[in-house]
This record gives sequence, structure tokens and C-alpha cells, in this order.
Amino acid sequence: MKVGDKIKFKNDKLLKDVYEVTRISDTGIGFKGKNGWGYYDFDAKEIEVVKENKEMKELTFREVIANIKEREVYENGIIRIEHCGGQIQISRANGKKIDDYILCFSNVATFRLKRQEYSFQEAFEAFENGEEIESVENKWKWKKNGVIRLSTPYGGESFETSCDRIFSIDEIKGKWYINK
Repeated sequence: MKVGDKIKFKNDKLLKDVYEVTRISDTGIGFKGKNGWGYYDFDAKEIEVVKENKEMKELTFREVIANIKEREVYENGIIRIEHCGGQIQISRANGKKIDDYILCFSNVATFRLKRQEYSFQEAFEAFENGEEIESVENKWKWKKNGVIRLSTPYGGESFETSCDRIFSIDEIKGKWYINK
């Protein structure tokens, strides 16, 4: 047995998971598991080294999600990720019992990057520098190019010569996009 080995305790009813050896001394071993760290002065005969399949390497969450195939299951002791019936299911793993799903995605679910939101002050500064700004509240757009172009979410446009009274109080208090 050496540091880094995966072990099981043969005769202990409480310690039935697989643990990683973190320290070995004359009096016992240090180990870590899914619920924390421990140190026990067990006889080495009471400890079984778990043989790992070299093909079963650990992957990051991103790697699992990118590469999981139908009917594969990945677990880390706390979270279970399963690809079943065209869906990726992410759930809590409590031993062999699975609680309610945390997340479940079908293979047709799509996602869009959420646009960064700005305060009115930040957006107005960009507007003064010639960038187009858009109200999150009503989707109206403003751009300054000598005159102010106002674009409605319905495709209409109008032109103003000054900023006097073109922003509502709700827009000033609300969030904005800066369209670069």
C-alpha cells in the first residue's frame, strides 16, 4: 500500500466506501473520502487495496458532458451523471439510492449565451462614445452619430437631435445591453 492508493476497510460497517490513502505512518494511515478526512490505526490486514481499471480515468465535469455516450453513467460519490433515453440526467447520488434529479437535459435542448447587462450609467457612457445601447426593459435601441437614432423592437426608427426626455425613469433604473 502507498499514498494515492484506493482502499476499502474489510471489517468496518461504517467505513464501507472507497478511500484514498493520504498518509502512512507506523501507527496507521490517513485517508480521504467523499465525506472528509480520517486517520485510523488499523492493522494493514484489515485494509484492502482496490485495483483500479486503468481505462477508468477521472474526467472533469466539462469532459464528462462533452463525451458521455448513451447508457454511460459517471459518479463522483456525490453527483451522478447518466445518459439515458437521449437525455443527460444529473442527480444526487446517495450510495446506491438516487434522489430527485438536480438537472435533466434532452439532446435537443439548446442554450444561448446570456448577454452581459450594464447599468444606465455604464450604457450611457458607451452611448456617448458612439456605441449602440439597448434597453433590457423594452428592447429599444439608441445610437449617437451626430443625431440620435432610435430603433424600436418592431423595426421602426426615428431620429432625435438631443437626449432630452428620451429615456424613461424605468429605463434609467433598469439594465442595459451595449451592442458592440
